[in-house]
Amino acid sequence: MNRRVILLLVAVVVAVTALAGIWLAHGGKSTRSHPREFGQAPGPPAGSVVLARESRELAVALAVQPSRPLHVRATVVGQMGLGVDGLAVALTATGKSGRVTGPAQPCGHGCYGATLSLAAPTRFTVNITGVGAPRSVSFPVAGEWPPAAGSQFLGRATRAFRHLRSVLFRERLGAGLGHSVLTTWKLAAPDRVEYRIQGGAAGIVIGTRRWDRIDRGLPWAQSQTTLLPQPTAPWGSRIANAHILGRTPRQLTASWLDPVVPAWFTATFDRRTALPVELRMTAASHFMRQRYLAFNRKLRIEPPKAK
Repeated sequence: MNRRVILLLVAVVVAVTALAGIWLAHGGKSTRSHPREFGQAPGPPAGSVVLARESRELAVALAVQPSRPLHVRATVVGQMGLGVDGLAVALTATGKSGRVTGPAQPCGHGCYGATLSLAAPTRFTVNITGVGAPRSVSFPVAGEWPPAAGSQFLGRATRAFRHLRSVLFRERLGAGLGHSVLTTWKLAAPDRVEYRIQGGAAGIVIGTRRWDRIDRGLPWAQSQTTLLPQPTAPWGSRIANAHILGRTPRQLTASWLDPVVPAWFTATFDRRTALPVELRMTAASHFMRQRYLAFNRKLRIEPPKAK
C-alpha cells in the first residue's frame, strides 16, 4: 500500500467519525439530492491539464487538452467515489478574446466533454444542473497557456520533503457535509507522527507503536502499526498529468492527479527549496487543505504520559 495512504489511515477514521458527529449534532440533515452514481469515472486524457474543486458534496474535476480547439472534460464524482450520471453540464472557456460555451456530451460515467474554440483561456467554468440546486464551479488559469510540464519539479519536491528532519502543518478536512475538522500534524524523522484534531481525537506513532485517543480526557489505547518512514510527502509518488499553473519570483503553483485514488492536487511551493506552502486535495468525500507552518524545527513526539 502507498505510504501516503497508510499515513492518512492513521487519522482518517477518527476524522470521518468527527465529521459524522458534527453532522448528527446538527440534526443529521444533508444537502444531498441523492446523485446517481453508477460506475467508475474514466481518467483524463494523457497530457491534459487537470484541476479540481469541491461543489458541496461532489468532487468536480476538469481535464483540458491544450490543443486548438480545446478539448475539455468535466468529471463529477459523488460521495461513493463513482461518476455521477444524468447531469446537464455546460462548459465555458473565457479569455481576453471573449467567451465560448458549449453543452457537454457524456463521455463515460460522470464524464462530460465539449470542444471549445478559444486560444488562450484565463478561466474555465463548469455549470451543472440535475442534482439539487444548479451549481457553477470556476477554475482560473493564472499562468501562461499552455502550462509547462511539472513532473520534474514535483520529483524534486518529493525528494526535498523526504530529506527533511521534521514538518509541522495544519489540515482542514471536509466531506461535503457543510462542516470540517481542523488537525495539526507533526512529522519527524525517522519514523514519528503525531496528529491532534481540534476539540477531539489525537494519535501518536513511534516506529511500530501507536497510541490513539478518541477524545480529550479519555485514556490512550496502545496498538501495533506498520512502520512509516518520515517525513513522507502527503501527495505520495503516483503523479500523473503534472503541470505548472503559474510562477512568481518566489513561488510556483502546480496541479496533478493521483490516478489510483483518484485524487486531484493543486499546490503552491517555494521555488528555491521546492517545499510546499499550501496543498489542496480533492477526492470523493475528502476535501482537504493543508498549510505548512515549519520545516526542520525541533518537534517533540513522545509516548503519552501514563496517568
